[in-house]
Amino acid sequence: MYCAYLRKSRLDIEAERYSNTDTLDRQMKILIDFAGRNNISISKFYKEVVSGESIDARPEVQKLLNDVEDGIWDGVLVVEVERLARGDTIDQGIVSRAFKQNGTKIITPIKTYDPSNEFDEEYFEFGLFMSRREYKVITRRIQRGRVQSAKEGKFLSSIPPYGYDKVKIKDAKGYTLAPNKDEAPIVKLIFEMYNKGQGMTAIANELDRMGIAPRYREHWSKSTINDMLKNPVYIGKLRWSYKKEIKGKDNRVHRTKNTDYLLVNGLHPAIISKDEFYRAQETRRTNTHKSVKKSFQLQNPLSGIIYCKKCGFPMTRIGGKTAFISCSNNKCKTVSAPINLVENAIITTVAEWFKTIEINIKEDFGDSLACKINKNINSKLKKEIKSIKKQIAKTFDLLEQGIYDSSTFFSRKTQLEIKKTKAEEKLIMLNTPSKEVTAKNSSPQKKTLIDVYLSIEDITVRNTILKTVLKSVTYSKTERNTKGNGNNPNFELEIFPLLFSEYQI
Repeated sequence: MYCAYLRKSRLDIEAERYSNTDTLDRQMKILIDFAGRNNISISKFYKEVVSGESIDARPEVQKLLNDVEDGIWDGVLVVEVERLARGDTIDQGIVSRAFKQNGTKIITPIKTYDPSNEFDEEYFEFGLFMSRREYKVITRRIQRGRVQSAKEGKFLSSIPPYGYDKVKIKDAKGYTLAPNKDEAPIVKLIFEMYNKGQGMTAIANELDRMGIAPRYREHWSKSTINDMLKNPVYIGKLRWSYKKEIKGKDNRVHRTKNTDYLLVNGLHPAIISKDEFYRAQETRRTNTHKSVKKSFQLQNPLSGIIYCKKCGFPMTRIGGKTAFISCSNNKCKTVSAPINLVENAIITTVAEWFKTIEINIKEDFGDSLACKINKNINSKLKKEIKSIKKQIAKTFDLLEQGIYDSSTFFSRKTQLEIKKTKAEEKLIMLNTPSKEVTAKNSSPQKKTLIDVYLSIEDITVRNTILKTVLKSVTYSKTERNTKGNGNNPNFELEIFPLLFSEYQI
């Protein structure tokens, strides 16, 4: 009994981009013609649809080798011996041992290799060795070409990042990126929300609430937002070799961050300004947004805002009813203070600060980016609902005309009604603001900030309000309060607002 193994090489995949031929079909035709001329009957074809360097990355060759070791096949047909193994010495040894174990022949249109023949065995192993050498040369050549293309600012990956479309460069080889008219505003919104103090999880939840879906998934996640916030593609740059592949002890390939990656100016336009991007990187570096498990309620209104001036570590809340703000660095000598005194000092100063600076900071939410995106999605959903209603009406016409039978009619009508219901649910969700947005948007901050803040019992909302106006606060205290003077605010705060230059108290 004989079988055949078919596999594409990297060069084959490249060639298919410029022609209508299929490599596996071509290999099959060659082997069928060869088998017919030599009275060989092929019982099974192993078709490898992936192009992996190692055996671990090629499931079909694994099945083939298992069957060869079980002695199922008298011979394996392949267009060339290199198709079986082009991996490292270990992979070549695995292939060689499998065929030698049961004397299974390797049959190519040029030569038949009999593993029981000493000279054929050596010739086969030498062929695998030369194949590996050739593979390395081709790989180096391809990598040099890709690095050069990357240095020229061309986009090399197959899938463009969220916010962009992959487009052919006019009158030149290669591809670049163009902003996607629907996704680019979402990228701007994500950076805007993050730089205004919202955490990654909160942003993901808000986008889901607005009915905005990421690519290839139903919901946004913190990791997706994080990857977008740190990707320099949005300021017109490209990263090459940002991730490197390392083969671990389990012989599997693992991807890890490469510290020596290439960062160049791309040919594509930026979506985000450099100021917005690097402000987001600073926020990420200082770990402003502390994650809180859903099963726990945030208790520290200053979480992710206040830091020790002496060592730079975050100040955390300790204690129960009588809570204190304390440096999280256990080696730091900074003295703790009652958290309510620190919170009152910050909010009082911020309220006074808005009084002394003659500027109306009430945001015109009718012109905000989030509002414009909201209106755009609202409009699309309403059009979609209107279109579905027309389709439902048309199903009745098709039923009356006899084009639809009753079964087809009810099936189509049910599908459309489910689709309409989902669109209507999205529309309702989109027009139901979250409590954080309601708290922030209810009135001008200049007039009612302190009143709104003190009337709110929800610590999470208090924390959100502070993050809309403050970048960070540093805390300093060197002396402990004497007995009976526990409420003496003998600490120093330095406030860094988001909207204006530094303001100290």
